[in-house]
Amino acid sequence: MKHTYILLLIIGFSFNLKAQTEFFHEFEVTKELKDTESWNIQITGNWKHLYEEPSWRRLGISGLAIKKLQNWQLLGGMNTYYTFDKEIDNFIELKPYLGLALKTKIIERLDLKQQFKGEWRNFLFSEEIEDENYGRLRYKIGIEYLFKENEEIPKEWKLVGTIEWYFLREHLTKERFSNSREYSFKILHKLTNGQEIGLGFLYEEFNQLFGQENKSGTTILLEYRF
Repeated sequence: MKHTYILLLIIGFSFNLKAQTEFFHEFEVTKELKDTESWNIQITGNWKHLYEEPSWRRLGISGLAIKKLQNWQLLGGMNTYYTFDKEIDNFIELKPYLGLALKTKIIERLDLKQQFKGEWRNFLFSEEIEDENYGRLRYKIGIEYLFKENEEIPKEWKLVGTIEWYFLREHLTKERFSNSREYSFKILHKLTNGQEIGLGFLYEEFNQLFGQENKSGTTILLEYRF
């Protein structure tokens, strides 16, 4: 029952913010290709759209490789997005990145997680618009709490809360939603077959571009991992 209360709280809070910010829905499916003591390799498909405004949608596919070094992780990957935007122009984004992550146990079942990434964003527009690119640094910190319904059954719940900062010298004039800070809260449920489903709430602060009235966005995120 307590899990239901958490889900209702996320949904209710997001709709309360809807009148103040841009409102998005996002769906994500991840397939783990390899998961050992040393490596994790996965691919992810993603779909995000702006609620009540079909002129902005984004389709993505990403690949990620993680080298595990005890509490440390080395990250490397590539994100590819195709964005439909009638106010500017449809464009492709190619984003390779490298990163470093650290997991620190606070108490039993409660961990502190940190991640630092450097990425190179490449925006490919049509022939009439010049392509653009820039580098960006990101730092994320958060906590993860794990609780199981039964110690003998691999069926568990996780609560994850994070804050992420985006650092860059200048943003593109053609990028409609350029993040400066992001807050997230997720509840994840691991099933007995090892698959995982999740529901999340994200609150994003944007660099103000194009004179848009709303400087922030709220997103309801649905996840599935297998």
